[in-house]
Amino acid sequence: MKYCIVISSIFLLYLTVYAETEPKTMYVSGILNISVRSGQGMEYKVITTIRSGQKVEIVEETSTSWTKVKAPDGKAGWVSNRLLTSEEPCDAVVEKLQKKHVSIDNQSGSLKEENKKLMEENKKISNELALSKDNLNKLNQSYEKVKADCSNTLSIKSNYDKANKKLAEKTEEIQKLETELSKQIFYEKYWWFFSGAGVFLGGLIFGRITGGKKKTSSLLN
Repeated sequence: MKYCIVISSIFLLYLTVYAETEPKTMYVSGILNISVRSGQGMEYKVITTIRSGQKVEIVEETSTSWTKVKAPDGKAGWVSNRLLTSEEPCDAVVEKLQKKHVSIDNQSGSLKEENKKLMEENKKISNELALSKDNLNKLNQSYEKVKADCSNTLSIKSNYDKANKKLAEKTEEIQKLETELSKQIFYEKYWWFFSGAGVFLGGLIFGRITGGKKKTSSLLN
């Protein structure tokens, strides 16, 4: 609690000192250039001049009708109180507003130019987006086509594998039949050969038997 009181006291003291040391400012009233003199009176020498609406720093205030000020050029001198005012003159306010208006116009022009660039950039991005969508649609169509072709290819391959399997089976059957046929032909050849040989031998034997009987009959006669 004591700590907070001490901090608050230091802060208030700082504000008081700051308020006392902060220079008071006033404005030159009227629409003329006024003279800053070396003393409190019109008879004193002119040190510098101040334009109407300029801000001056109060150096010393007296009970007389003169106040010591510091001009914008840094020179200090005395000015009549009737030429000073604590309120900023209208012409100075108007000048500031005019400058602010010019600044706003410049900013507005910059903003308009920036807005124009942003609109052009937005249009460009929109066109690129539309082109990207079109390319995406084309890619999707190509993908569907490739997918369909792959499906047909898989179907053809499946049918080919089946046909190839059947062909292999038929080839194996044909090879077996050719083997059986070759065996049968081989057996038939040998059968006809042995059959012919048997007939030939039977004929020889029959001929010899018949010939022997004829010889015996002739001898007996």
